[in-house]
Amino acid sequence: MSKKRTAEEWRQIIEAWRASGLTQKDFAAQRNLTLHSLRWWAWNLGGSQKNEGTTRTKPLAQSAADTLQFLPVRIEEHRPHSPLRIRVDGLPLTLELEEGFSRTLLLDLLDALC
Repeated sequence: MSKKRTAEEWRQIIEAWRASGLTQKDFAAQRNLTLHSLRWWAWNLGGSQKNEGTTRTKPLAQSAADTLQFLPVRIEEHRPHSPLRIRVDGLPLTLELEEGFSRTLLLDLLDALC
């Protein structure tokens, strides 16, 4: 499984790639990066410069905080023998959890949604 890098780490990687003079393919191979990730981050952080034909349609991310959004979560009072309902504001979604639900699965789901 590949390491999850921050936007700042990718910014440094992209700067190193640009300074290297190598193609994206060669740089990715030397650094054990996926070519897809390198290309995506080069585009995301300001265009790929060495990959002709790239058109930028998205604003430049200034920092990880600029791209990170938190959604408000409200947990309603739990009544015995009724499902626990979790509504995530901003999403058309209500989770109903029955007794014995998997805490790990719930955390994974909330992590994926938020």
